[in-house]
Amino acid sequence: MGNKKRERKKKASEPELPISTDEPMVLKDSTATEGAIEECLDEINNFVMTLDQYPPNIVAIAMSVHLQTMLRTLIECDMCTPQQVREFIRELERDVFDKTDF
Repeated sequence: MGNKKRERKKKASEPELPISTDEPMVLKDSTATEGAIEECLDEINNFVMTLDQYPPNIVAIAMSVHLQTMLRTLIECDMCTPQQVREFIRELERDVFDKTDF
């Protein structure tokens, strides 16, 4: 199959996603405000707190499956490239292990 780059036309209403690998978070929507990200994070945190009947490892596994589906969907809908998802995953891994003393 190879690494064939797909060309596509961008819709006028579609947000511009940064392509540069210099960006710290390649999937970050350049039109999103810090306030919107914080609000979304607060809502996710509030929801996760309702899952207290499940052990944290079960919640983590379920969230991982959900994230996999979301990232796959972003690629399939041409909202980002596979390379951007790879960079995002590498950054996620760095963030997890850089902030944890093992």
